[in-house]
Amino acid sequence: DDCIIAGHRRFEAAKNYSTLKEIPVIVHKDVTTSLRLELQCLEDVQKEDWNAMERAEAWEKLRREMIANGEIKISKYDPHGKGFGQLAKRIGLSDNYVMDVLALLRYPKEIQDYVSEGKLSFAVANTIGSSTKLTGGEKITMAKSAVKSGIGYRQIIRMIKEQTFKKEVAKLPKIKKTPDDFVNQVSDKILELEERFKFAHDNLSIFTPQQQVRIYQKIKFLSNSMSHLYQRLKESVDGEKSGSK
Repeated sequence: DDCIIAGHRRFEAAKNYSTLKEIPVIVHKDVTTSLRLELQCLEDVQKEDWNAMERAEAWEKLRREMIANGEIKISKYDPHGKGFGQLAKRIGLSDNYVMDVLALLRYPKEIQDYVSEGKLSFAVANTIGSSTKLTGGEKITMAKSAVKSGIGYRQIIRMIKEQTFKKEVAKLPKIKKTPDDFVNQVSDKILELEERFKFAHDNLSIFTPQQQVRIYQKIKFLSNSMSHLYQRLKESVDGEKSGSK
């Protein structure tokens, strides 16, 4: 039996015109299931009102059909073992974009529902869902917060960084000394670090590439931590100055 592969909405709209007796069509013969899905995907890519969740479900259906028909062959050289690259080439989109869209299918159902309902943008959902720093529960909580407050992509990235920082700090040993003891201890450690950093700077060539990578990673983490603390201290000090005027 004949069926409409693409253009369902145009066909329904055409039926509302009583004077329209004929409409132009392209007839495909011997259409396989995978070809039908592919043609539908190619048209649906052009739809502006098609959300990312709908694309993910359609593309995943096409990917599975192509694998079943042998049109996608998974080789040991496939970096993900899923055939994403072959699927992306088939529908004419970049590998990364196709993988990001399909990744939605792995995220918590709450995030998927927000995307389907148009409450959460693809960029925000993907940023939250793809984070390796958040647990499943934390991703859901952050998605709910994003929906409620309407925050965007850049703000979500900042929230994830702040939450990650808090979790890292929570792992540190608790300070049981007085605030004065803590300040003195920090001052001594900073002076010690300055000396060590100066030594590493002046003698970088003595370290192996692997050792340099480890030093870089430690300094990067320390820099991020100190940047957050500096900002908090600056806001507090500036607030004290403003209050004393």
